Amino acid sequence: MLNNLFFIILRSVAIPAVAFYLLKSTALGEEGALLAVGLALLVTNGFSIAGNMVKIFGNAVLLRPQAISKLLIIVGIQFISVAFIWAYYFSRYA
Repeated sequence: MLNNLFFIILRSVAIPAVAFYLLKSTALGEEGALLAVGLALLVTNGFSIAGNMVKIFGNAVLLRPQAISKLLIIVGIQFISVAFIWAYYFSRYA
């Protein structure tokens, strides 16, 4: 679980933050870099959340509460990362 959690945090938090700081100094500027990273994060985490919801439904049918709780933690981290990046974007540029 710890290994899986590490890679979820790496994919949902660390890589988008580094991508934003690298893209910020290009022709996109700060707003464009944040928009690009936000859209990329929304697409990748959106598909991942949808797939995990299917897994949660399957585990609920098979009555596996430990697997369901792990998947809910993963979905929560992914949802919070997307929500925070869009909240930051709209609070800053809208």
